[in-house]
Amino acid sequence: MEKQENRKIKIAFFFSILFVVLVKTTYYWQKLAGLVFPIVGTIIAVLFISISIKIIIALVVIIKQKKNLSLKLFIPCIIYVIAIGDGVFNPFNINAEKFQSKVLIRACYEGTMNTATIKFRENKTFEFQAVGWFAISDFYQGTWKSEGDTLYLSG
Repeated sequence: MEKQENRKIKIAFFFSILFVVLVKTTYYWQKLAGLVFPIVGTIIAVLFISISIKIIIALVVIIKQKKNLSLKLFIPCIIYVIAIGDGVFNPFNINAEKFQSKVLIRACYEGTMNTATIKFRENKTFEFQAVGWFAISDFYQGTWKSEGDTLYLSG
């Protein structure tokens, strides 16, 4: 029984860490061409559903084992709840924007089926992202310079 509980804790850590890492690094997955981002998005959705089911199962086990409760019964459930809470609500306010140069100018376009955003950063780099149908994303980056009222982009 002890070995099975330790295995459940290891599985909880693995799936929770995988879920949180994929959610927190979504910014970088968006930059990859092709179907990489939709595939990662699908993996995140499957992990979310799996972890939610694992929480329900863990609660049922805790309720059934109420006569001989131990801390090891609660640990997987606690790990899963923390992972879902951090992935969905971001209480620690961790995002990729904090690790980059400050945005000086941000412009965007929002259409019916697509959006486009361009960010000009303090370190003279820019990022352009266009998200189209089925969340397929085009991402361009480069450097920029300003002369008078004109911005020059090089990618």
